[in-house]
Amino acid sequence: MKMGIVDAGSVEAINLKANTISSPSQNIDGDTGNNFVSYLKEALNEVNNYQQEASQSAMNLAIGNNEYLHNTTIAYEKAILALQLTVEIRNKLVSAYEEIMNMQV
Repeated sequence: MKMGIVDAGSVEAINLKANTISSPSQNIDGDTGNNFVSYLKEALNEVNNYQQEASQSAMNLAIGNNEYLHNTTIAYEKAILALQLTVEIRNKLVSAYEEIMNMQV
């Protein structure tokens, strides 16, 4: 299994979740959950921005405002790569969730 780069925030969130599971009487800090949600929203907004930039670049090329085709091609490739990465991350998360749910307790 190939491992990717893990940032400190992810490790902290995993540790926090593990501590909550081992002692359910403790509450999860609301800020950590909000940080994760805001990070996801920010990442999805960035993917959306890449797609909008690509669309705008295509419109500019079509009306003649953008004289270089390669700028439009680069914008579309950025949007495609960002979307593919998002889909792969989602697939990995779903796979990890399914694996956890199939564990025997």
